[in-house]
Amino acid sequence: MSELIEELEEKRNRINNLAEVHKARRDKLNRETHHWAEVRDKLNQEARELRRQAIEFKRLRDELNRKVQEAKKKRNDLGHKWAELNKKLARLKREKLPKEAIPLSKLKRERDRLEFQYQTQSLTREKEKELLDRIAKLEREIKEREKVFEKNEEVRALLEEMKAVKEEMDRWHKEVNRLADEAQKYHEKMSELFKQA
Repeated sequence: MSELIEELEEKRNRINNLAEVHKARRDKLNRETHHWAEVRDKLNQEARELRRQAIEFKRLRDELNRKVQEAKKKRNDLGHKWAELNKKLARLKREKLPKEAIPLSKLKRERDRLEFQYQTQSLTREKEKELLDRIAKLEREIKEREKVFEKNEEVRALLEEMKAVKEEMDRWHKEVNRLADEAQKYHEKMSELFKQA
């Protein structure tokens, strides 16, 4: 009987030892599980933060894109206004010119054509002098006509308005470029953060 008791105690000790080994293994696995759960939670928190930042960059980008569209509209409206003023100026020039006079635009085209011919063709001395004289004559006539136009109060006021519109148009063009560049930077930051998340 004592043999049986000894055998049972020995069996119980083996089972208890085995239980201790399994308990220690369980505790170790629980600690690892807890560690990896903390790592997971930390990574999830970082991913949420990256997504939050990316969404904020998207909001900023979209706001800038809206401003780009507004600036483009202002620039384009000014472009249309400038074109209308230019048409009005052309009409005024036609009205102020003597009816038999050659249009100023035609004189300028002829001058430009002769200058191109002078620069690109091989000419005799005589032909070169003749060409330069014609260019100089056209240039004088163009300047005289422009002076006459500029002396006209209506033309002068129109030219000043066109200049102001052009300057404002240029300012809006620069603003469009600045806003578009800034929006692109936010887009790139947003894309990078979404990739990381």
